[in-house]
Amino acid sequence: MDYLVEQYNSWLDDNIALTNAFSEESMRQMAIQLLLGKNYRLITENNTKSKLALTYLWLSEVVKNAQIEFGQDWKVRLVDDLNNVRHRTPEQDNLMFWLAGLTKKNIHESGRIQK
Repeated sequence: MDYLVEQYNSWLDDNIALTNAFSEESMRQMAIQLLLGKNYRLITENNTKSKLALTYLWLSEVVKNAQIEFGQDWKVRLVDDLNNVRHRTPEQDNLMFWLAGLTKKNIHESGRIQK
């Protein structure tokens, strides 16, 4: 199945609302906000919102494609298909966590689920 990873990464790269939070200009703006006692998160919040929106859009496209390709049993078959991918991308790994109802934060480095 096509997981549209290239399309997703292209969306992230091409979206002008997304900026490099660690660029010289971004760091300068955050330092100014901190020194003036203002909320620096106002600068980074739009970035986060945009990335989340694009990620939800990507997930909806992947789910739609999986439903078309696998039918009603799309969740189980999608997990099986992902398990058969030899070199999963980080996006595909995150998709596996999402399908299990987890996030990467729930997984310990040993591979066990943290409580």
